[in-house]
Amino acid sequence: MVEAAHLYEAVLADAGLPLDSMLDLAILYWQATDFGFSATQGLRKEFFQLAGVRYREILGLTLERFPHSTGARFWAKYTAWIDVGAPLDEADCVALLREDPNDLSPVLFLHSQDERFGQEAEALLRECNNRNTFRSRYTASVIEGVKFRATGRK
Repeated sequence: MVEAAHLYEAVLADAGLPLDSMLDLAILYWQATDFGFSATQGLRKEFFQLAGVRYREILGLTLERFPHSTGARFWAKYTAWIDVGAPLDEADCVALLREDPNDLSPVLFLHSQDERFGQEAEALLRECNNRNTFRSRYTASVIEGVKFRATGRK
């Protein structure tokens, strides 16, 4: 995780990162701020502290560079909702999804709140299974967790 962060940061500093890579880096850092995750990964206190600052900075930079990105706006709202209970509701996510139906990021929240979004969640899960990033693994774990709670199986 630390090595991946350093590699992303090097490219960001040198040439900039495309949207997906910026979101991947932000969510990598965000995941590192989860104490249980950080402890099981054996992350050092310094990286844990850095991650708490950098994920917000990276999300802010992503929103500046890609202000119309559904993914950037969704992840900024979603992480704030998870972290501090900032407002996020179905209407917000449905509006984001309507703006860009090709970016299924809001389905992460929608599916966890309402089973009507099962088909979209399956499509998002297929996308995640084709990538190997902390963001895709986190997204897949949430979708699979919702499915498991609903059916008792993945």
